[in-house]
Amino acid sequence: MIAREKAALRIALRRRTVAIPADIRREVDSEITRRALSLPAFRLADTIFCYFSVGAEIDTRPLLEQTLRLGKTLCLPRCQSGGTMDPVAVSDLRALTEVFFGIPQPGVDALAVPPESIDLAIVPGLAFDLSGYRLGQGGGYYDRFLPKLSGVAVGLCRSAVLLPKVPRDPHDQPISILVTEKEIAELKI
Repeated sequence: MIAREKAALRIALRRRTVAIPADIRREVDSEITRRALSLPAFRLADTIFCYFSVGAEIDTRPLLEQTLRLGKTLCLPRCQSGGTMDPVAVSDLRALTEVFFGIPQPGVDALAVPPESIDLAIVPGLAFDLSGYRLGQGGGYYDRFLPKLSGVAVGLCRSAVLLPKVPRDPHDQPISILVTEKEIAELKI
């Protein structure tokens, strides 16, 4: 039952997101990036894990570039078959050599970083709620990955797709900070 509800919600949220005019998305994404960079958890982090955005997702490229400019260790996911992913340190975004589900990622020769050494993880979602739960693409990669972290998990969300409650399964993993263009919410998990 929840699987069908999530599938229908994913379709509706994708439509809602692409219906936002591109210039508005850019403006909103810029404010979300500004807020994310202002987080004490970001400023104090030495090792940051983040996703490489594609399509109509919140544009993470400015966040990735600033992380590298600040001399922090930037990790991106390298997805594996079977629904798992490894955080892999990258020093140049042009060095992403492989594509998994249309997402650029580090090549197989890049070295993985232990998840417990990540201070801050920025995770994607089609939508979030103020309880810290997210609706992802449905592969479960982040729900398998987040329990391995000892650092802070942050979600980036346009307020247009902030939901009262995201349908959830027992295996769904919450985040602890949510950043929208309007607010930063530290969530009680």
